[in-house]
Amino acid sequence: TAGQALHGLASGFTLPEMSALYLSRNLREAVAGTPFQRDLTNAFGRLEKMLSPRMRQFLDRLPSVLAAKPGPRARGASSSPDVVARLLEATLHFRVTTMTYHSVSSKRVKEYEIHPYRLAFAQGGLYLLAYVPEYKSVRTFAIDRISAVTLEKQTFTPRQEIGDEVFANSLGVNTGPAQRVEIDFSADVAPYVRARVWHASQDVRENGDGGIRLTMNVCHDWALRSWILGWGPFAHVVSPAPLARTI
Repeated sequence: TAGQALHGLASGFTLPEMSALYLSRNLREAVAGTPFQRDLTNAFGRLEKMLSPRMRQFLDRLPSVLAAKPGPRARGASSSPDVVARLLEATLHFRVTTMTYHSVSSKRVKEYEIHPYRLAFAQGGLYLLAYVPEYKSVRTFAIDRISAVTLEKQTFTPRQEIGDEVFANSLGVNTGPAQRVEIDFSADVAPYVRARVWHASQDVRENGDGGIRLTMNVCHDWALRSWILGWGPFAHVVSPAPLARTI
């Protein structure tokens, strides 16, 4: 068996550990377009050199028995390693930062003074959560739209908590407030909806006709609306009324 084949190898990895190691190599695809893709490739290259020849041979065979598909990722743009490095330094040392950013919503390039709080990888993209004194709130910026970063001499004291889980109130990439939403799903799709945890706040109840009602406390953002629309006529928004009218 595969477990017996691993017995006595110098590395001491178990079969599940080796499988996990192989699956983690797919992170290189998931973070394509970011500086971390190169870093992960180099790290795995060094790690594989430490393995015995038999262990490397086994690792190379895993794709034939264990597969993984990367999710959606950024296309046509990449994050500068220098930009990411400066943002990491600013975040670690609480440095006030000036950045040049191309805003999709306003369709213009703008200079921002920011207090960088955290870098986050989500839905195939790398994002920066930063407090913007001009707006007196934490905003989310796509790092591949940042063209320049300058660290200022002054430091900052964080003014707003963002919690341990980033984008906790959103099905996508958003830091807005959570609101209650109720959605009825017909019996045709109820098994598929019931089989997944879509959000930590969700509550699922049977409707009595084979359908279910899903309740969540989430941002009423584009991620939520597109998710609902993806279910087509099998989903019906019960509340709130403004969201129901939009759908």
